[in-house]
Amino acid sequence: MPTVADIIHLVEELAPPQYGLPGDPGGLQLGEAKAEVRRVLVALDLTGDVLDRASAAMADLIVLHHPPVFRPLTDLRADRPHNRLLLRAAAADVAICAWHTALDSAPGGINDWLAARLGLSDATPLLETGREKLYKVAVFVPVGYEDTVRQAMGDAGAGYIGNYSHCTFAAPGTGTFKALPGATPFLGRVGELERAAELRLETIAPASRLPSVLSAMLAAHPYEEVAYDVYALENQGPQSGLGRVGKVRDTDGSPAITGRDWLRRCQAIWPSVAASSVAASTTAAPSVCVTAGASRLDALFSSAAGCSGDGGRLVDTAIRRGAAALVTGETGYHDRMLAEEEGLLLVEVGHGPSEAVYLPILADRLGERAAAAGWDVDLEVVLH
Repeated sequence: MPTVADIIHLVEELAPPQYGLPGDPGGLQLGEAKAEVRRVLVALDLTGDVLDRASAAMADLIVLHHPPVFRPLTDLRADRPHNRLLLRAAAADVAICAWHTALDSAPGGINDWLAARLGLSDATPLLETGREKLYKVAVFVPVGYEDTVRQAMGDAGAGYIGNYSHCTFAAPGTGTFKALPGATPFLGRVGELERAAELRLETIAPASRLPSVLSAMLAAHPYEEVAYDVYALENQGPQSGLGRVGKVRDTDGSPAITGRDWLRRCQAIWPSVAASSVAASTTAAPSVCVTAGASRLDALFSSAAGCSGDGGRLVDTAIRRGAAALVTGETGYHDRMLAEEEGLLLVEVGHGPSEAVYLPILADRLGERAAAAGWDVDLEVVLH
């Protein structure tokens, strides 16, 4: 049975901590890492309703997007509303972990998924915050076993260069070794110097996948003791950052789209929202709102951007990056003024809804990884 730490490891594969913004808390925030997990709840925020669902489902762990402990706590008094939720979770022995900007920024995370749903091609981070560190892994493999080791390392995430995977280079040579007493050599005999025809197999691994790549390599290698080298590279890895900006096409493939079609595309992602909304919604229900740049509704454009959560601070960046439209969760008054002044079509869908649409995807991906590990874990998503 998996532990809380095991489930956290799965989430970190999807949202490596290094993709989070500096100072943004993530990981385990409440509970015991060694506790066993049978049921997991996936939710956006820690609320009373979420804790009610956790209690009804007898959940052992709640995986959140927004960290409930965001700023340093000054006390744990039960008469503080925020503390009451944490104390209630602790009393119920429910562990809590959270990923925030790491999940926003990671490859395949919220903003990559959002860019794909919006139909953005050649999408790059709207605001770059860093690049992942790369490593060269060189392993010495006996001739005839290179394909097995290559496949295992590639499947674990090594050898990605652009749109190509399982990229390696192999050079032949001769390896020597003498098995000492207590060894069980794959080749040769104890006490005798062995010369083996080997290949030096080289590949690249990103920092977030390096542990998995090395583990897969060691498991697939036939030798009892594996000789390998790991080198830090100066090569720049994939960009990480907030939001995405790219080219946008119409459904017929033409290299431009009207503002109204862009709005319909947004409404298709958030189907529970109002069919039209040029003004802010007057109801409590989430809505797709055009809050600036309504003059763009009948205009054609070919570059657009999307950013989950609070994308207001990226309005200026979107304009400078050449985007004609930006869809985000929420913006501030001055952000909307700037967008209106510069003619940026600004579509707001609500902070929570802009992120909650990804929760079922996160749960599915966690479930797939748990099943692959042989763990019987129930996952439930809370969308409100």
